[in-house]
Amino acid sequence: MATKRAGVDDADETTATARNRQMRRLPNLTVDGVDEADIFDQAPVMRTDRVYWTSDSAIDLDEIVAALPFDAWTRPWSDGTLRVWVAEGHGARARDAIRDWCESRGVEAFNLRVEKGVPFRDLSLIPEVQLSGLISACVEWLMPHTVMIQRRLVAEIPGIDEDDVKGMMYLFVHDHADRFDSGRQGRNGTLNFTAFILGKMRTWPQDLARATFGRTTVNDRVALKQVHDDFATSHGRTPTEVERADALGLSVTDLRAREAAVSGLVNLRYADSVLSGGEGVDLADEDEDVPDAAMDPTMRAALTSAIMQAVYDPKGTGRRSVDPLGLAAVYLMFWEGLSRSEIAEQLGVLPKTVTAALGRTMREIDAEELS
Repeated sequence: MATKRAGVDDADETTATARNRQMRRLPNLTVDGVDEADIFDQAPVMRTDRVYWTSDSAIDLDEIVAALPFDAWTRPWSDGTLRVWVAEGHGARARDAIRDWCESRGVEAFNLRVEKGVPFRDLSLIPEVQLSGLISACVEWLMPHTVMIQRRLVAEIPGIDEDDVKGMMYLFVHDHADRFDSGRQGRNGTLNFTAFILGKMRTWPQDLARATFGRTTVNDRVALKQVHDDFATSHGRTPTEVERADALGLSVTDLRAREAAVSGLVNLRYADSVLSGGEGVDLADEDEDVPDAAMDPTMRAALTSAIMQAVYDPKGTGRRSVDPLGLAAVYLMFWEGLSRSEIAEQLGVLPKTVTAALGRTMREIDAEELS
């Protein structure tokens, strides 16, 4: 089956967000000339309740769906969580019925719970060739536009190599396709599939880290990191053990136990940015399109040209007066993908000093260089 490059047209419509950021609307995907809207129309969005749980036993979800006294749907996800969708309002009854079904067969259902009023599409109604083509087209578009996320996955999660990322991304897109609500209105109008997936990908590295290392340990890492940054910003030094414990409302003994557990994450090269969300280039809000600065593949080349013009003027006096700290901060953010707190640590300054240096430098760079 042939598709256009990344299944995307070449539209380049720009708009402004509520926060006055310049954005570029993401065009719809196409598969063999068929627009994504027409493909998704074959599986209309339903409002459902989702029942989900885990088990250490093999469970035939189709058997559970057939046993429920009302309409229900299921599909596999790559995370191993078991999911059944039922018509909205039937979630509690479905949960009880599933619990009874498991107990009658001696099957353990762990953390059985309900999420109410979620969108769901029965993707089995879409021809497989169109569904797989749509997901492949989305992945082909995402690969060159989410390099920073891919780098973090490889650097931070044990056992993941660069060759694994594309397959993992296909599974990620496939997992989330059922919950895409094409009728949802964002700040800039109707959300399309690629913009929806980009919004979901913002937390992909964090979710994988929590699944790999455990939610409690990762959340402790985030809390400890926040205490360190806040204290360093306000006091200009690293907090003592007693000060860290006091800020977290813990005893020193509990603090030491948690820090010992967190120490297993020290092998993560970009642990701070992944586990705390970071402060690097923002990819996308779930209900808005993507900033040009994050998505333009020529951004780095344009910044290089602009910075070189700021540093070197062959027609003038040679080298200009520049801000070395600002240029170093720009390099570490855009080329190395570091957050502001990581840059501050690299340069030995406070995060607020990095923010000020970035602001000065970016104002000096002619905005036309980035167009």
